[in-house]
Amino acid sequence: MTDTGDECGGDSDENENEGGSVEASESGLGGGDDGLSAAEFRAVLERLGRPVATASEVARVLESTHADATDALDALARDDRIGRVDASGDPVVWYPAELDAFADREHVVAFPDRRELVVDQPAQVTRARLTQFAHLRDTNRSGGYVYEIRAEDVWWAPYERLDELLRTVRAVLPEHTPGLEEWIERQWDRARQFALTTHPDGYTLLEAASASLMGNVARQRLDADQLHAPVSDTESWVVEGAESEIKRTLYEAGYPVQDRRELDSSARRAAGRRSPRSVRWRRSAARP
Repeated sequence: MTDTGDECGGDSDENENEGGSVEASESGLGGGDDGLSAAEFRAVLERLGRPVATASEVARVLESTHADATDALDALARDDRIGRVDASGDPVVWYPAELDAFADREHVVAFPDRRELVVDQPAQVTRARLTQFAHLRDTNRSGGYVYEIRAEDVWWAPYERLDELLRTVRAVLPEHTPGLEEWIERQWDRARQFALTTHPDGYTLLEAASASLMGNVARQRLDADQLHAPVSDTESWVVEGAESEIKRTLYEAGYPVQDRRELDSSARRAAGRRSPRSVRWRRSAARP
């Protein structure tokens, strides 16, 4: 295939909307001042269903001009993000048949700022891992999935330790994403700032990771119908039967409450919202 002396092929990530097409940003070709990204070029190839594309095809998929597409592709080639072959002297180009499988391989593209993952043709193990820390927001009939990582997905992630959760995240993502991991760590810590515990005398306590959290969050939002009195700077005596209301109030404030009371299994099922499986209590400073 030819296109005014210009043909490109390459690889990297993708940017695909929920209907399976590539979406050009309002701020310019490929999403802003950086022009076309390698991720978006890969998405174009997957949309076309073959491992090479011309500038005209890229322009058509991205709804841009031929000139803008050519400039963007040239910029990627200069940065060695994609390859380029000039086929202007021959109307046909050839490539190994196995490259036809390019569009059918698993691809994962992370958008850390939006905390979204666009996954194409995921393997079963990838989908299983994603269910541990992300919410399936959309899918299409061609094997494309859009996952969102919400705060509550991290709060309720079924892991005892943060490093176990991050290991699963890294097993899914194609490259290291420090910003996303830092956000996940903040949410992990946030879910471990309050806990309901059982005092040796049998009554229930609300514990906070710091005196500031107890004074500025819990005692500001909870009244005498939920808390009897302070036991210490970080502990308050809970009114019997008010546990569910305490959980709901603090959850709405963005602080899920761990339930570490000494309950039998039937009582725990009746205790309200499920709590994270982790029962480790870290008295670390709050990181909202």
